[in-house]
Amino acid sequence: MNKKNRLEERSKGKPTIPEGKATIYVRVAPKLKNDFAEMTKSGSEYSQGEIIEKLLEYFLEQPADVRKAILEGNHDPIKQFSELIEIQSWGDRAFAAQKWVWALQEYRSLEKRAEAAEGLKRYSWYKQAFCLNEIAISLRREAFMEDANEESTIWEKHFYLAQQALATSIEYLKKMIASLEQEADKSQKNSQHPIALFNWACCSSHQAQYLIEESLGPKNELIKPLRGLFSKEKIDFFNPVNFYVEASGA
Repeated sequence: MNKKNRLEERSKGKPTIPEGKATIYVRVAPKLKNDFAEMTKSGSEYSQGEIIEKLLEYFLEQPADVRKAILEGNHDPIKQFSELIEIQSWGDRAFAAQKWVWALQEYRSLEKRAEAAEGLKRYSWYKQAFCLNEIAISLRREAFMEDANEESTIWEKHFYLAQQALATSIEYLKKMIASLEQEADKSQKNSQHPIALFNWACCSSHQAQYLIEESLGPKNELIKPLRGLFSKEKIDFFNPVNFYVEASGA
């Protein structure tokens, strides 16, 4: 039954229950009932049943924590949106300053808070992947800066952590591409993302390179010339590679 016919039937006081629909009876506060009836009085575009059905569909599509917030009266979309913008802004600030660990923490927080905002989650996945790739590069650099003549586990530990960072980076890129493919199935859009694929290739090439360098060892003749390319540099509070090492538990 189209909208015009439905409105005509309703104006005649005839029931307009579509086939295949179930009935739910609930008791609500009198004021809610009266306000709802006023909103859906004769001539309204949608019936009470259609409005309730759409609201119920929307409610059931939300994550469990959002449903709980709605039921407790604490759901504030504007406040939640502003918090997401704040987290993203701080992440972008750290990213622009090349403070990779700080940026990584902000984007991880953004991913957790984004909930049903798939676009923001994809953004956080891409940014986390980029940060982890840069952290892997920093870990390799610090390994080369260590004195090869001293007995140390820095070489093995840093290369191990670099490989872990690269593997995690690739996983984030896979999640991002999978999400884009899912969206493409719905909208018939192209799911290819050249920057994500390029970064994936970079991580894979670094994995191969670091595996070879770690196997050669810090005292290898092929490694020694590379040590002169790196100079000791101060690692500040917001970009400490050693923070990532300690946080990993290695």
